[in-house]
Amino acid sequence: MAPVQKLGNIDLKKRTSQKFAFGFFILLSYLVVAILFVILGFIIIKGGSVISWDFLTKAPEEGMTKRGIFPAIVGTFYLIVGSSIISFPSRYCKAIRTFLLG
Repeated sequence: MAPVQKLGNIDLKKRTSQKFAFGFFILLSYLVVAILFVILGFIIIKGGSVISWDFLTKAPEEGMTKRGIFPAIVGTFYLIVGSSIISFPSRYCKAIRTFLLG
């Protein structure tokens, strides 16, 4: 069997291509985070004046167009708790299986 020949030019092209791809994806990640901060900033600046304790703790009225968002907050909490109850046992079983079987 012939020895494996290193082709320096191909390795250099692969490394350059890989560095370019990593840099591109890092740039896209920073762009997504920046857009998220812009959206959150806009919401906080424009909507901060209407958020009050009554808005957060009262139920909506008049066809869900006035008052509060408390049922939505509670529903989100129930969704998080329910999905955690379903997913945690399977994660623990998988972790134990991975630990025991390698």
